[in-house]
Amino acid sequence: MSVFEYSSILLAIVLGHSLVLLFDKITYAISQENSLRLYWFELLVAFNLLNMQLSAFFYIFNEAANMTEMKYVNF
Repeated sequence: MSVFEYSSILLAIVLGHSLVLLFDKITYAISQENSLRLYWFELLVAFNLLNMQLSAFFYIFNEAANMTEMKYVNF
């Protein structure tokens, strides 16, 4: 396996776990009674975090595609 494959697997596991936790909190907030009125700010922040995490994953995925060796600064 290449350096890109090792690093992309690690990033996918870490970001995937954080997305699962974020979706868990979103579903909890939506399932509450009067959820949009009570939790509108938390839901807005959660969707912004979701957008940032997906953007970070695809940015790192794109940058790591051309790496030939892994250094400490790559993390």
